[in-house]
Amino acid sequence: MAMRAFARDDDGNETDITEGVQALYDLVICSMDWGSGRLSYEDAVPVAQIGRLMGFDRIDEAEQYVAEQKHSDEQNEFWRAHKETQGWRWGEVPHNHVYSSAGKCMWGGCNAKQGEADAYSAEQQAALARARDAAVSRARQRVENRLFKS
Repeated sequence: MAMRAFARDDDGNETDITEGVQALYDLVICSMDWGSGRLSYEDAVPVAQIGRLMGFDRIDEAEQYVAEQKHSDEQNEFWRAHKETQGWRWGEVPHNHVYSSAGKCMWGGCNAKQGEADAYSAEQQAALARARDAAVSRARQRVENRLFKS
């Protein structure tokens, strides 16, 4: 059942604005590159809510964008707080998954989704840990060498 949208003026008169709301929704959905990040999470949530409530088309796209944007925001915050989690700097890094509210791991380079089994055996995780530790050690040495040369 699709809903209708109404606006009420100060005198209590109601006007059906469903077509205008539909037009605005379509404008946002059709004109935006949903992967561009031009709409923040906070901006995209009401678009998805209106689409769902009103029974508009393409609601899955809007809700997927909201989930992706929320994950991106949470992942960026996680990276700022935990520099070591930006695995793309050193390749694959063995880790315990930390999931965003969108259900995706926030470690850099990890595509795990909540509920999936770990892709690495204990032996693979140990080998990756050794490789990561060696890379981190080399990176620290380079940084320390630069600091002392300055």
